[in-house]
Amino acid sequence: MSDPLSVTASIIAVLSLTAKVNDYLINVKISSEEHSRCANEAGHLYSLLSSLRFRVEGATASEPWFVSARALAVENGPLDQFKMDLELLQRTLTDGGKIRKALMWKFDKEEIDRVLGRMERLKALIGMSLETDHFKLSQAIKEEMSNLKDNTGLIKGDTGLIKGDTGLIKDDTGSIRTYLPVLDSIQKDQQANQEREKLDELLTWLSTTEFPAQLEDILMRRHEGTCQWLLEAPEFQKWLVESKQTLFCPGIPGAGKTVAAAIAIDHCLKREALAKDGSIGVAYMFCNYNAQNEQQTVDLLAAILKQLTCSKPSVAEHAKTLRKKSSTVSHRKASTGDILDTLSAILQSYTTVYVVVDALDECSDAVRSTLPAKLQALQSKHDFRILITSRFNSDILDTFNDALSLEVRANTEDVKLCIASQIEKLPRCIQRDPELALLVSEKIAKATDGM
Repeated sequence: MSDPLSVTASIIAVLSLTAKVNDYLINVKISSEEHSRCANEAGHLYSLLSSLRFRVEGATASEPWFVSARALAVENGPLDQFKMDLELLQRTLTDGGKIRKALMWKFDKEEIDRVLGRMERLKALIGMSLETDHFKLSQAIKEEMSNLKDNTGLIKGDTGLIKGDTGLIKDDTGSIRTYLPVLDSIQKDQQANQEREKLDELLTWLSTTEFPAQLEDILMRRHEGTCQWLLEAPEFQKWLVESKQTLFCPGIPGAGKTVAAAIAIDHCLKREALAKDGSIGVAYMFCNYNAQNEQQTVDLLAAILKQLTCSKPSVAEHAKTLRKKSSTVSHRKASTGDILDTLSAILQSYTTVYVVVDALDECSDAVRSTLPAKLQALQSKHDFRILITSRFNSDILDTFNDALSLEVRANTEDVKLCIASQIEKLPRCIQRDPELALLVSEKIAKATDGM
């Protein structure tokens, strides 16, 4: 497994399983420290894996970064080992693909500590990979592979000086000198894990939303080849390349606005990965009528802050300052004003940031009026490009009256692609007759009328 395509496939397989396990963990309505830690760690690791996926997709096999990073996906390597742990979690939490009715936490502490430890080490390795530190990554992967060969977690010296009951370190200067670099590597790995734990805790404090998992779920359900019209539209291309642009994408119910938003996000994330220097940022949200209480303006701005901090840990100091300031006042969470100030500070480290807001119409009246205003305030100071999807709503239409506009409609070719993917579900008399199948496809496409 040496080319970017193979490594990407390996990452996507782990991403898909992570999303499923995370969904199971969210739906297990029990309270335990181990359960909460697993859910949080899975969510944070999902975001890192997504960033790694897009970075690998934009890489070439000869790049020094990729040559080091591909070691993550070797057979029985870090990704394979983590996938095995996820499969264990999935089997324990589910029964035939469904969440167990008992909803009991089936793991003992030793077992879950092993899984959490694996998550921590993988996060550290991915973090090093995204920071493009080739030497540090190579050394860390070698250390991890050494650990994986011994289920007890003990490090065996290459010279065989560390053996069973004879003691871990023999009393001679040579073996000590051999072991010191290993100890140094362990110490550095522990420090990296501690830093990652602190960052994860900070990200959870900022926001508990898991929009990346929603994005992956939407993209997995998308029919291949659909929505190409969106990416090729002049309005979308203008929004993509021109500074401080806003693109408003209205559509009737059922037109496919959320899928269109997801494809736009996916396209922006690929641009972010291709930039390689961290100059492009991407943040997004999927608004939901049933989650209005958890999706106030302050919550959605915090979600943007979380995503931009996660994708560029070097800006985390700004978020740490925000948390410290919030802890000195009566409320634990940050205020809208403080979040905006922190976002403005973080945006200075980016050249361009794309923000996609799906289904603004599903937010409360207060959010529909205040969120666009806050985003536009950021846009006035930074290259902050905003894409909004919404049903036709007079207030929202007025808000974005001066923006680029591109209506989302069910494209005829997209409808035909969807029908073609479901042709095996039609009666056999239609399946056996290509002309009849084409006629059915055209009639259905015409009848959809943009839905």
